[in-house]
Amino acid sequence: MPSNPGAARLCDLISLGVLTHWVPPEVVEDAVAEHGRQDKRGGGALPARVMLYYTIAMALFADEDYEGVFDRLAEPLALLGGLDTDYQTPTSGGIAKARARLGEAPVREVFEQV
Repeated sequence: MPSNPGAARLCDLISLGVLTHWVPPEVVEDAVAEHGRQDKRGGGALPARVMLYYTIAMALFADEDYEGVFDRLAEPLALLGGLDTDYQTPTSGGIAKARARLGEAPVREVFEQV
């Protein structure tokens, strides 16, 4: 991790930009919808589309813990409009539950599409 926090954020934005280039939001939305993982309530704290990107981001930031990966992903997603700007970092338990709700089928679908 660079000693300059601004450099880390720029690096995260670039990583997310590359990620969304190779895994377009439309592909994520289609996979989530096809497997019935749309949000059941008003978006929720951890929407399925965010969790799908989160699952991919875990490979990009493999040395981070669950919360660290979320923080790296959340700020750029909030800047790009994919997550509320007033998000709070969820607990590792909350992240684990959201990943379980997402399941493997949408992730597999995105992998096959990309």
